[in-house]
Amino acid sequence: QEALAQALHDDAPAPRPGQACARMAALHYSPQQLLLLCNHVHRAFQNKNPDTLRQLMAPVLTNLHLFRPNELAMVLNHYANTRVVDKQFWQKVSDALPDVFFDADSKGLSIAVNAYARASFRHDGALQAISSWTKYVATREAIPGRSIAMLVNGYSKMRVRDLDLMEALSEQLLVRVPELNGTDIAQVVNGYARLDFCSDALFNALRHQTLQEMSTFTVQNLAMLAHAHARLKRRDEQLLTAVASELRLRCDAGVPIAANHLPSLINAYIERLAFQPADLIRVIEFSLPKVVSQMENFDLVLSVPPLVRIESLCAPPSFRGPIFTHCGAMLKHLTCNAVVGILEAASHLRHDCRDFWESSLRHCRQSIAEGTWDAKYMAILSSLLGKLLMDQGSPGSKWPPFSADVKDDLFQAIVQAVDNSSDKFSLRDCADVALGCLRARSSSAAALTLSLELLLHARHGQGTGDADLDDADAHHAERLATLLVDLRASLDPPAGGEYESERVEKGGVPVRLGSLLENSLK
Repeated sequence: QEALAQALHDDAPAPRPGQACARMAALHYSPQQLLLLCNHVHRAFQNKNPDTLRQLMAPVLTNLHLFRPNELAMVLNHYANTRVVDKQFWQKVSDALPDVFFDADSKGLSIAVNAYARASFRHDGALQAISSWTKYVATREAIPGRSIAMLVNGYSKMRVRDLDLMEALSEQLLVRVPELNGTDIAQVVNGYARLDFCSDALFNALRHQTLQEMSTFTVQNLAMLAHAHARLKRRDEQLLTAVASELRLRCDAGVPIAANHLPSLINAYIERLAFQPADLIRVIEFSLPKVVSQMENFDLVLSVPPLVRIESLCAPPSFRGPIFTHCGAMLKHLTCNAVVGILEAASHLRHDCRDFWESSLRHCRQSIAEGTWDAKYMAILSSLLGKLLMDQGSPGSKWPPFSADVKDDLFQAIVQAVDNSSDKFSLRDCADVALGCLRARSSSAAALTLSLELLLHARHGQGTGDADLDDADAHHAERLATLLVDLRASLDPPAGGEYESERVEKGGVPVRLGSLLENSLK
């Protein structure tokens, strides 16, 4: 204490931060002053002073061999939490850690792993040493629940999949579950999910404690629980229903689920687990319109396209409006598959805002013309528009919600893409484009028909028979040839008759590909 007082000049006026840094840096730490060094590191951490911590790195390295495991673990924890991650310093400490961590206890081991995870610094030798000591300690004594949670969370964050260690910790945790709070439970479940390690005995034991502590969970903890079960494909309906109910309680109190948590919840329940408790749907209906404007690209992709899978979603204009207004503003930042997913959701929910649809389709036309779209997604977009134009909108809506000119400009860009990059279009893609064009009654039907006839002839003409195609190609070749007949007919529609593709869809026997191709080419 006398040394510390003298070093920090407690009898003098309080120094400014820079002066304190200089005084600490000027100190020489003898082996007998190791406690003084630890206190200086701790004080710099408390004062959130990374400059002082950097100046103390040299004496820490000089006295590294004198630290006890818990002291070194706490020093690393302070550096990690203050975001002082000098690679050379961490490398030297890590190289020496197996020798320093001799006879470590579970507290020091868990703090050290937590420090490495926070610093995002993976040193296999150090982590292997900590793992070995942890497994040894597990055979000698009971490890506290909080320490187990920190160990699982730390190793999982660094994706160190030590299954023997995880098994040992899982067995220890079975009798320590009552010690865990909400954060501990979320870290354990999420950590095991990251490592793809599912212990039915442990997860069943955690369920009761989770249900008891549910009201103390933060929204982040609840989202972690759902996401972890989704990663493990573990559809625990009792637990997941309780999580959804707790989330709804938060919403009923007037607080929407935040934009950084709602996407992972939608992805976990709707996409991965195909589980739609009524409370979760109400959470989505209440929260998504309120927080969608805060979402970036990836969050939008996780949140909006899955809406087509929610069976009882109530989507009035007050729900659709904010969502697709933000989506429209973000389209230029999205990939072609994401754009198609957004438009599928807008079509499914009967969003009839003309501004949204026309600006979106113009964006698609321009990006297709620039060559940034894959053939697969041009085909899906064609089919989507064809189906949209065949469907009727909701009562009182203006459907279709875009002009014929916008539609025709888009199909013209797709036809040009087929001409320019026909080798990138599979037979399935070509058939889907033809179907969309036929249903949409596009003014580009003639040009598309000629392009696809030439493409089909180049690939499967010249005497090629059905037997020379694999099953998938043969199916789509027949679809395409049938649709080409219909596209030709659409230029002079049959009076009171039906198209060949409609006849086949109703159960009629398709004409063989060779005959269709021959007639089409004629």
